[in-house]
Amino acid sequence: MIDWHCGMGCVEQYDADEIDVRCSAHGIPMNSGSIAAPSEPPEPIEEGAAAEPVGAVTEPEPEPSAPPASVPAGTEVCWDCGSPSPVSTNTHCLDCHEPLVPPPLLLTFDHGGRLSVGLSERIVLGRSPESTGWSHLERFTNVSRIHAVIRVDRDGRSWIRDERSMNGTFVNDEEIHHPAERELAHGDRVRFGLHARSVVRVAGKRLPGG
Repeated sequence: MIDWHCGMGCVEQYDADEIDVRCSAHGIPMNSGSIAAPSEPPEPIEEGAAAEPVGAVTEPEPEPSAPPASVPAGTEVCWDCGSPSPVSTNTHCLDCHEPLVPPPLLLTFDHGGRLSVGLSERIVLGRSPESTGWSHLERFTNVSRIHAVIRVDRDGRSWIRDERSMNGTFVNDEEIHHPAERELAHGDRVRFGLHARSVVRVAGKRLPGG
């Protein structure tokens, strides 16, 4: 006689040559090997909760995304006057009141005026009241009523074109001729006619001595 074991922990003695031995308490097959650990009952499922399919892979919970910033990175200091911005949600400088996000192109005239051009924007310069920059150029009698066009493309590159003006449009003292366009770079000197001089500032970069 040897010990026979069932999966529920029962031990009974039968002959070693028995073939189909079943547990008298549970009616399940027994074996004459080592004691099998009793199977653990499944964890109870809370009422109302759906059972998870066998073999299902549990996806990790996504991490909460950070809230979008009110202003782009790099606006902690004003690009124009250099003053710090103490509050991250500020959109304008508290000192000079300029937007903290610099324009793609800023044209600063020697006489003090300046003109900004936005992304994908096109402006007409001249002495005509219908042009964008007429208030900066009306004092210069040798500037044509429709003198030049400046635009910024969707990639942020700046371009200037003379509009068949009487006294020409010049970039770094080099005349440009209609219909050719000239790309503008940071620090370029632009002259309309004989005396309306200006300098190009790109994306808030500092000018020498500025």
